[in-house]
Amino acid sequence: MSAEASAPDANGSANSASQSAAAATSFKDHVLRDPSAAICCFARLVVIVCTFSTIVPVLASMPTSYKVALQASLLVFSIRLAERRRQKGVPVISRQFFSFVFTEDSGHYIFYSGFYYQYYPTTFILIPLVTYAIIQSAKYLNDAKQFLSAGLQSVVGTVHMKVASSQDVMYRFIAASEVFLMLIVTLNTLFLGGGLLAPFFHYFFLKWRYNSVRNKYVRVVCYELKMAARTIAQHPRCPQFVRRIIQWISG
Repeated sequence: MSAEASAPDANGSANSASQSAAAATSFKDHVLRDPSAAICCFARLVVIVCTFSTIVPVLASMPTSYKVALQASLLVFSIRLAERRRQKGVPVISRQFFSFVFTEDSGHYIFYSGFYYQYYPTTFILIPLVTYAIIQSAKYLNDAKQFLSAGLQSVVGTVHMKVASSQDVMYRFIAASEVFLMLIVTLNTLFLGGGLLAPFFHYFFLKWRYNSVRNKYVRVVCYELKMAARTIAQHPRCPQFVRRIIQWISG
């Protein structure tokens, strides 16, 4: 009787082991099908965790988490830029390549991550990076959720659905953070010794983002801010000096 009972248990264990091996093989095949996407997803998760760690330093100190987040972001955007270069067939050592770098969103954020790596650690600098990381990692994990447990599949599917439904809002949030970071960087330079070059760098960074072919959101946010400022300037109670400043800035 015990021998008969043990046979199905042995068969069940063997089936479970074979299913686990098959799942592991399938996940390995999924990763090897596009290893750069897997590396980018892992690096984006590092950005998310390290950004949280700059607020609640449970894994490392705030400066260390800040630098690791920027390193991971630099890796992601370098891979993405290399992929875009291959897609467009742009030669590396050429004038066309340098023009290509300044017109690509990945190129903008390579400069961004590299410049702010040596900057005064500020969590707000990581906001555009972590928001991009959430959008892109949610998509990759949703594509690979069949390799996760049933509970994690549900969580990943829910997160992806919410991110996908609010993606436009998140891109506008990224653009707004890029614009308002100019004010934060300037205040840091004036009062916290953040570095004299930072406002100048961020001004050029915003120009690149504004002229981006693939990303319209900075232009949209700047237009909305301009219209809001003009509305304030036209208000009867707006002080004259504020009105003149707004008219000078908005043209």
